[in-house]
Amino acid sequence: MRKKTLFCVLFLLFSALSVGVLSEYAETFAQSGQKIEIYIDGERYEQTVSIYPYAYFTAQKYGSFYNYAMAEYQKGIDEKAIFNYLSNGLGDAFFKTLKAKETPPINATVDVLDSYPYFVYRQGKRGLTFKTKDAIKALAKALDGQTSSVDLTPTDPDETISTLKEKTKKIGEFSTSFVSSTENRKTNVKVALSYINGKVLKSGESFSFNQTVGERTEERGFKEAKVILNGKYVEGIGGGVCQVATTLYGAILKAGLDVVSVARHTYAPAYVQPSLDAMVSEYTDLVFSNQSECPVYIFTSAKGDKATVSVYGKPFGLVNVYSNTIKTIPYANVDENGKILTDLDGYEKLSSGVDGIESVAFREINGKKVKIREDRYPPLNAVYSKKTDQG
Repeated sequence: MRKKTLFCVLFLLFSALSVGVLSEYAETFAQSGQKIEIYIDGERYEQTVSIYPYAYFTAQKYGSFYNYAMAEYQKGIDEKAIFNYLSNGLGDAFFKTLKAKETPPINATVDVLDSYPYFVYRQGKRGLTFKTKDAIKALAKALDGQTSSVDLTPTDPDETISTLKEKTKKIGEFSTSFVSSTENRKTNVKVALSYINGKVLKSGESFSFNQTVGERTEERGFKEAKVILNGKYVEGIGGGVCQVATTLYGAILKAGLDVVSVARHTYAPAYVQPSLDAMVSEYTDLVFSNQSECPVYIFTSAKGDKATVSVYGKPFGLVNVYSNTIKTIPYANVDENGKILTDLDGYEKLSSGVDGIESVAFREINGKKVKIREDRYPPLNAVYSKKTDQG
């Protein structure tokens, strides 16, 4: 009986003390609330908050609001939730104020021109942002009665002029000469180059020569010049565009781009090494793709009698392109009916011959060698006709 009475007395005493302590915290806060003061990037921020009574017990358990907040932050608790647990909307209000003072960085930009220097860079702008941990520390210290501060941190944009220049370097260039071409053929080369100049190929996009240059017609600026049709040289609109395709092909190979489709000429052209040419027609096309993470820019020029294609983008590394001749196939001298002539006495030449070639082309990127293609160009026979008797 004595033990039971003693237990009841102790229980009532403990309860009274607990209620008294709780009432003391609750009464203290209920009368005045709590005023916090924080300087955000030098600007004073004040707020009177109504902290839950049990929040003081939480703070005492950790030794301070600061220790409590840091412990919760280490657990990965959301920064707003840490303080909303102590006072309704405290974290929401404070972090909303901080967010309103942030300014996002503005990326640098580049304008693409159709002539050298090709690129004009425009400076971006640094932004201002706050660090979550610093904000949590400042608010927790303010709850502990201290005057605290949060400084907004300058933030660089993702894209600066420096990073843009790294993505707009010359990564491939190739030239061919059309000095021996007729005026019409030279015109065709220049017109085709103009349709390609300034082309931008985004990451993942493909380039089609035929779609880009378009139909070869007089209305679009093309003229009559020699083309190969059914194995023979004949006059046709747009003769010479294959040289532009070849020049482009050489440039994209040196730039490290992926070739999707390419066709060889019927006969090996004189303006480029064998297996490095590209023949285009209504049936064949030069297609390549940009599998890099950055855009690729293609520029063309026709200075003097030289066609040049330059490719700009982010460098792949060290690229080397070359071809080897495996075998030369001599041409024959034939008459107009294709009969082989062993004696040219009494004949006059109608057209010159070109030796056939068996060849292979390779590309090395950062020391890794890959065979691009292997070709066999048949010989173009020299054609003679019997001299007519002038007597």
